[in-house]
Amino acid sequence: MTSVIRYFIISGNVQGVFFRQTIVNAAINRGLKAGATNLFDGTVSLTLSGEDSKVQELIDYLKSGKEINSWNAQATDVEEKNDGKSLEKHQVSTEKKDSVFKPRIEIYI
Repeated sequence: MTSVIRYFIISGNVQGVFFRQTIVNAAINRGLKAGATNLFDGTVSLTLSGEDSKVQELIDYLKSGKEINSWNAQATDVEEKNDGKSLEKHQVSTEKKDSVFKPRIEIYI
């Protein structure tokens, strides 16, 4: 098992649709740590940490363009970066999950 920290910028329908909370929950379900932050240009900064194959599984799903929740959150572009925010600097993370996550949202990822 190889542990990694990888950074991404996600474009698409990713703001105002509980994308950050959904991706953090998907990471938790896979035993990963995650952090996500809305950026001013309408994209999301994402940091994933943990087993490389699990991180890749999550990224592959995002790259598929499939919706990740019932609010139509979906990525149209997933760009990997060489560096990014540490987990604790993100707006939403596995350590500080947003408490406004709505139970009526179905998670697909």
